[in-house]
Amino acid sequence: MSDLDQIAAQADNITPETPVAGQPGQAVPAPDQAPGMSNADAVAMLLEGAREFLGQAFGLASVKNSLNEANAKLCGQAIGPVLDKYGVSLGGKVDNMPELGAALVAGPILVGAYRLAMEELKQRALSKQLEQQRQGQATQQHQVVPMSEVYDYPPHAPAAAHG
Repeated sequence: MSDLDQIAAQADNITPETPVAGQPGQAVPAPDQAPGMSNADAVAMLLEGAREFLGQAFGLASVKNSLNEANAKLCGQAIGPVLDKYGVSLGGKVDNMPELGAALVAGPILVGAYRLAMEELKQRALSKQLEQQRQGQATQQHQVVPMSEVYDYPPHAPAAAHG
């Protein structure tokens, strides 16, 4: 019997009451009792998502520096036990909310793409405006001005003094 066949045979015999290897006496959790993300990990993940979102949405480099991964984990380790104490299971809610995960991952990327697109459009408009100004200056430099605007031509006779 190959190793793969042995593993398959063992898997066929696993039930929720089967002890987990390395942890004698502990039952395998049923699917509806699967452990969720800890509150500490959930807080850290939410802070990291907020950091990325704020950094992209508002261009805040200070948030990226001050709320780095290490600081987010420290905050999670500090806030997680408080949530545990009051019976708040943020970790379980985060695990069951794929929308939150999608927002945390896709939000910063999409906001960053939006900001870059707006910056590119702004640069294009500015370049176009500068080109129009250059063309306008060039046109003014080579513009033919009528003599009457430069000199008093034809000369006007002084008004006769009537006395």
